[in-house]
Amino acid sequence: MQRTEILDEFGFSEEIYEDYAAMYKNVVAELIDEPDDPDIPVDPVHIDYDLVAYSKLKIDFEYIVQLLQGFVEALELPDTKEGFEEKIKKVREIVEEFTVDNHKLGSLLSSIIDDIEKNKEKYQGQDISIIVNDARMSAVDTEIRKYSGKWFLSFEDVKYEALNFRDGKLPNESKLKDSAD
Repeated sequence: MQRTEILDEFGFSEEIYEDYAAMYKNVVAELIDEPDDPDIPVDPVHIDYDLVAYSKLKIDFEYIVQLLQGFVEALELPDTKEGFEEKIKKVREIVEEFTVDNHKLGSLLSSIIDDIEKNKEKYQGQDISIIVNDARMSAVDTEIRKYSGKWFLSFEDVKYEALNFRDGKLPNESKLKDSAD
């Protein structure tokens, strides 16, 4: 569903959004003004909160997994072939939109949708989040195997470093470098 269709469906225009956003900003500006009397306690105003424009909303990974879970649960219900095709087409469109920002994860989700389409029975009664996470970890393991094989490193050491990589730092970087061949 396109953004304009959603706006029309709910009777919400860009002008209405702009009015609400302006009103919100005015209220925040009034609330953060310092009181004349410094002895009067002031409730904190969360000025770091940003109003999110409806046009900038992105579809996130968790939403897609929940959508897929609902889709898989619906497979158990009696449905026509046209209904299935229509639903899978909508899910594919959402995943394609997600893929623009996250190509690798989007490709993984697309392959799972392809498999669901080919093997409906295999997915009935299954928890999609587990299936997706297993596929993600399998993809990570494949990349770690390539890297560790290229540099003759222990798979487990590289996996530990990859899973514990934070703020641009490896926990045991020097140890890993020393063991490279």
